[in-house]
Amino acid sequence: MLHQMNHRGRRFALGSMNKILIKGITVDEIVSWLDSLYAYEMMVVHYSLAVLNRLEGQASIVLEETFDEKIKQSFEHARTIADRIGQLGGAITGDPSRLVEIAPIQNFSLPKSNADVREILSHNLQQLQVGIRAYGGVLSQLKDKDEVTYHLLLAVVKAHIDSEDEIEVALVD
Repeated sequence: MLHQMNHRGRRFALGSMNKILIKGITVDEIVSWLDSLYAYEMMVVHYSLAVLNRLEGQASIVLEETFDEKIKQSFEHARTIADRIGQLGGAITGDPSRLVEIAPIQNFSLPKSNADVREILSHNLQQLQVGIRAYGGVLSQLKDKDEVTYHLLLAVVKAHIDSEDEIEVALVD
């Protein structure tokens, strides 16, 4: 069994399959990238709750279910990423105040309107595309180096791309 140090300086043992599957990259790098994506997903949960809490008028009728589902989906993504971090011997950032710092979102903001469906969807689309780009960057670093994490994140980014398509179709209508 291969022993490595995690980002907290504690030794952990990688199973024999992880030893074979991770090559040309350190576990610390993987954990750091995953923690950033975990922070992104938790920011999406917070963002979605904040938007949902503020919806007014027709937007509250049209978008409530969409944001409820986004909250559940992003939390599931965060949990999946946290589980992988744990498998690698790492730990998620425990201090919620640091999530904004490490997430790939440059500026956390809410839509300018709480009632304009188009404005809310456009803003949500911009935030989603930030995440898709962040996942793409991590995927390019993991390809052919950590196939397990690569495929796990590929499934998550596919769900984000599906959401992006849905929003873009709604904005065309």
